[in-house]
Amino acid sequence: MIGQSIDRIWGRMRRLPAFSAVLGLAVFCSSFGGFAIQSAGAAGLESTRDQCFTRIYSAGHLAKNPRQQTLAMRFVHRPSAYSAEERALSEGQGGRTAEQIAWLEVLQKQAFGPVSQLVVCQASSMPERFTCGVECDGGRFQLRLKANGSVLLDFRQRGGITLSGACDGGGKPILFGNGKDDQLFRLDVSAMSACNGLP
Repeated sequence: MIGQSIDRIWGRMRRLPAFSAVLGLAVFCSSFGGFAIQSAGAAGLESTRDQCFTRIYSAGHLAKNPRQQTLAMRFVHRPSAYSAEERALSEGQGGRTAEQIAWLEVLQKQAFGPVSQLVVCQASSMPERFTCGVECDGGRFQLRLKANGSVLLDFRQRGGITLSGACDGGGKPILFGNGKDDQLFRLDVSAMSACNGLP
């Protein structure tokens, strides 16, 4: 039920005009009071388990951080939708470096809707830490899964990533994660229904 409410919230946020996005967030967050937080899972992005992480920033948080441009984020890792080639890559078959495919979606102030981007994540020597990147030199960021089930996305050392248009040149790329107040994000693990609409 809560997961369905989140999906309705996100759907309504997609239709918000830019000038009313912050006001809409305040109404939604006060009405529904948060996300469907799941119990802590495994310490890494698994090739056999779907995972969804979300965050809608409250009006209070945005008031305390007025220069933050990010209103909401979703990160979904859905191996159940992998093609045969993607599954082979995620498992490191054929001696290749194992890579997990995920999608990041961001809603920012002055935007007419959220923007999503495919990212590819490689594990480090520590199973809970990953380096995720956008193809065609679209930038990288660090991902760390915490014991409580939340995830940290850290753009501080990589200079941000491009959202949309990195490879095909279709549309102007949007640089994300390069602003001082938009470089470190904590997302909470949520029901998979909260990531509906993402691949």
